[in-house]
Amino acid sequence: MPLEFAVTVEGQDQGYWVLDVDPVGERLLLALEDRVLRWVPQDTCRFLKMMNPDQPRAVIPVAPQTPLVLGSTPSLNLNGGR
Repeated sequence: MPLEFAVTVEGQDQGYWVLDVDPVGERLLLALEDRVLRWVPQDTCRFLKMMNPDQPRAVIPVAPQTPLVLGSTPSLNLNGGR
C-alpha cells in the first residue's frame, strides 16, 4: 500500500504515490511510468498532495483457503504409522 502522500519529480509533470522511504530518509521509492520501481533522491522531488484520511481505502477481496481435510493428503500420516 502506498504511503499517504504523492510527489512530482524534477523534469516530469506527472505525480507519483510514494511507496516507501529509505531508512535514512534520503530517497523515495516510486513506481514511474515505465512500471519499474525506482529509488529517487528526495531532493529531486516536490510534495504534490496528501491523501485525505477520511477517504475510503481500497479493499482487495481474497478467496478463502481450502480447509485441510484429514486423509486428503496421502503423505500425511496422523496414526503414527499404523
